[in-house]
Amino acid sequence: MAEQGIASIRFDKRGIGDNTALIKKEEDLTFNMYVEDVKSIINYAKKEGRLTAIHLLGHSEGALIITIAAQRNEVDSLISIAYAGRPADEILMEQLAKSLPPNLLLESEKALRKLKAGHKVESVSAELQSLFRTSVQPYIISWLKYDPQQEINNVKAPILIIQGKKDIQVTETDAKNLQAANDKADIHYFNKMNHVLKDIEGNREQNIASYSNPEWPLANGLVDEIAKYVK
Repeated sequence: MAEQGIASIRFDKRGIGDNTALIKKEEDLTFNMYVEDVKSIINYAKKEGRLTAIHLLGHSEGALIITIAAQRNEVDSLISIAYAGRPADEILMEQLAKSLPPNLLLESEKALRKLKAGHKVESVSAELQSLFRTSVQPYIISWLKYDPQQEINNVKAPILIIQGKKDIQVTETDAKNLQAANDKADIHYFNKMNHVLKDIEGNREQNIASYSNPEWPLANGLVDEIAKYVK
C-alpha cells in the first residue's frame, strides 16, 4: 500500500500478537470490543488530519468487524476480503462436519444452538474443549448475534467484496450472498487465491501448507486491485 501512495493503519486484535496483554482473562473478551477498537481508530484517523479519505479493509472475521464499525462511522469505502456470507454457526457446522464423528457433531450443534440463544454450555467433551471451553463462550455468544448479510445491508458506503476461488473456508456463494444484501457492493474474484491470500496452483495439501509459510507471496494482482479501488 505504501508503494502505491496509500497510508495504512494496521494492528493486532486484542489478545493477539503485540496486543496480547490487552486481555487479561479470555472470558472478558467480546466481539463488540473489536468493533469499538476499530471505531476508535477511525476517530483517531479523522482527528489526525493528514488523511484525505478513510477506507476500511478487513479479512475474514475482520471483515465482519469493520462492517459493523462502518455502520456508525462515516467512511469512504469498505473492502471485505474472504468474508463469510452466512452466520458463524452455519460456517462452523459445515467445517466440523468434515472432521468430527456423529456424536461430537451432534454435541457441537446443540452447543452452538444454546450459545446462539445467549446461554452458556455447562458440560463440554474433552475433544471439544478447544472450541467450546468455558472461557471462550462469552466471545462466541457475542459473535453469534450477528448475521453478515443483515450487517452489510446496513452499510451506506461503497463496498468491494474480494473472494478467492481457491478458498477452502469461504466460498463464492458467500460473496454472492453479501453482494445480494447491498446494492452498493461490487465483487472481484481471484481465480487462484486462497483464504490466506496466496495463489495456489496445486491441491488441498499445498493450500494448507501456504497458511504457515510467511515467504509465500500475496496473490498476484491483489494489492493492485485494492489500490485501484481506494484511488
